Amino acid sequence: MKSQKSERNRYLILIFFLAVIVRFLYFPKDIYFAYDQARDAYVSQEIFAGDMKIQGPPASFPGVYHGSVFYYLFGVIYYLANGSPILLAMFLRAYNAFGVFLIFLISKILFDNRTGYVAGIIYALSFEQSQYALFIGHPALAVLTVFLFYYGLTKLFFEKKESGLIITLLGLGLSIQFHIALIFLIATFIACLIVFRSRLPRINKNTYIYSTLTFLLSTLTYTLSEFKFGFNTIKSLSDYFIFNPENSIYGMNIKNLYLIPLRFIEHNLISFPKLSYITFLATVLALVYFLKQKKLRTIGIFLITWLLSGVLPYLFEHSSLTIYYYTIGGSIPLLIIAAYIVTRIAKIGRILAYGFVVVILLSNLRLINRYNRNGTTPSINVQDKMLLSDELAAIDYLYKKSDGTPYSVYALTNPYKINTTWSYIFEWYARRKYGFIPVWGGDAAQGFKGNLIVNTHQSELPDLKFTIIEPRRGIPEGLVEKFQVEEGYFWKVTEEKSFGEIIVQERIRK
Repeated sequence: MKSQKSERNRYLILIFFLAVIVRFLYFPKDIYFAYDQARDAYVSQEIFAGDMKIQGPPASFPGVYHGSVFYYLFGVIYYLANGSPILLAMFLRAYNAFGVFLIFLISKILFDNRTGYVAGIIYALSFEQSQYALFIGHPALAVLTVFLFYYGLTKLFFEKKESGLIITLLGLGLSIQFHIALIFLIATFIACLIVFRSRLPRINKNTYIYSTLTFLLSTLTYTLSEFKFGFNTIKSLSDYFIFNPENSIYGMNIKNLYLIPLRFIEHNLISFPKLSYITFLATVLALVYFLKQKKLRTIGIFLITWLLSGVLPYLFEHSSLTIYYYTIGGSIPLLIIAAYIVTRIAKIGRILAYGFVVVILLSNLRLINRYNRNGTTPSINVQDKMLLSDELAAIDYLYKKSDGTPYSVYALTNPYKINTTWSYIFEWYARRKYGFIPVWGGDAAQGFKGNLIVNTHQSELPDLKFTIIEPRRGIPEGLVEKFQVEEGYFWKVTEEKSFGEIIVQERIRK
């Protein structure tokens, strides 16, 4: 028994290291660092100056904010790294890889060890999960807390252990902390309590108390924030759904009931054309099979509930680009179903089962090779290819060309006229390496993070100026033309150089 357990642990550790390797394939050149990352870096480090935070960054819903707990974690890592985002990028990749253990535990409870191993391998290879691992942001932390939520539910309903309730509510509270959209998990929790009520174990009073306290403590900053700011989040969410017909049942985007599961399949299992559609059909047939088999029916209902919790929120999404993190973890049941199918195929023929795993491996590596070298995709961050390696190379170029003489810098940024990203990089990297930082020679929106001195009077700037144009996606072409024309009034371009998708222009006074 002991040898079996050690063998199991050995397999899991190997799968974990496979996940780590996949997530570090292009490190550190694939580190994405743009406005959101720079903003969070500033705020996270303000905590060490005594500025405690109870409200997180704004969500896409007007007047709604995420939780603030992640600031404290990020702040510690930034402190240890002297402000560098590289250590945080390393942490988040390793953090995501730990999902191997949780998907194994869930699959083991629902099915068996072999299904758990295969599910762990698929998770380790998943393109979608590799993208979450590359994301320097609070939603990346929710991957494991959503796992924790469903792990608690499997223990509660399938092992009939009351400790599952505590784990579930801990995962629920932290998931809401890390991304407000995961408040939808409350509906999932209630639905599971109703559907699986006959499988609930007897829960004693202390467990109810501990579970409630766990949830309240994990969401404490939200409670404090709501009291301080007049229940603004509750009001904003109510207004969003009540006074916007497109967000009601009448404005549902029914196509996403098909498109989102298909994306789950393409980004986790099979991305090859046509094969993804066959896989979609096979998944539907597998779920029908579960529902028809008495022994598997309850498991099938649970996996369908989990899958729907990752799909239904997208009914209110009308963008042509559906972002990843509305319901983080919604694709995981598909990985478990695929693992179950592979283990059953293995009983017919191992070579055929290995073939399925190889196809999944090649499919995910195909996407990883195509996209991950450029950091996160627009499904994670709308502005793509803002790579830290390119930004640092651009900064080094400025100092090399200026050769120690004063200069000014100005950039066409996304968001427009917000210099937070470049301000942070100059303050963290350039000041330490070169001993001084330039003046910002143009407009900068007020009220945003950043400490570069701003001077809009062109006649007062040094005779050397560098202009930076960030990657074009998300920046209207008209703004690019306007930027070039306005800078051309006073400054002549003497050299232009590209660093990835970032364009740097050396200018002298006309």
